[in-house]
Amino acid sequence: MLMYLSPSITLVIGLLSGETITPPLRLTFCFAWVAVALYMYGLYQTIKGLRESECH
Repeated sequence: MLMYLSPSITLVIGLLSGETITPPLRLTFCFAWVAVALYMYGLYQTIKGLRESECH
């Protein structure tokens, strides 16, 4: 998960130092975080399924 935080931190530092965010950059950034959210949701579902199968 830390690999995904590095570009976000870089973006925040760039914005704080006066860099402008272009619409294509914004769109790409949103797509990347949607992908991370989907990955985390799938991971959550897998772990949840494993825990339920261990209980039975």
